[in-house]
Amino acid sequence: MKTVGDPVAAVVTEVTDRHNRRGADMFCTVEEAGGDHRKHEVSEQENCFGQAKVGDRVEIRKDPLGLLDPRLPDSADQRNTTKITVGVTAGLTLLTAATTFSAGQRRRAG
Repeated sequence: MKTVGDPVAAVVTEVTDRHNRRGADMFCTVEEAGGDHRKHEVSEQENCFGQAKVGDRVEIRKDPLGLLDPRLPDSADQRNTTKITVGVTAGLTLLTAATTFSAGQRRRAG
């Protein structure tokens, strides 16, 4: 899968674990290292799962149109999952097709 967006150097300034009615949610506050020094709050939806520590330098991806929130990079153990995803999807599709075909053949034989 392709990562899109404008890469921006940033520093993690805060990592918090907030509890609400749905359970715990991780939030990372990152500050751009460029001239703007804009702060962004990144949630689990934008890939903040506690892998970044305060003071870590990261490269966030920003939407050029500003429609989506900035996103933290994937951690080291999340890379190259495309082949696994395609393999599992193809296997489940074949299993569904074979089951449907087999069920149709049994009905016609009776």
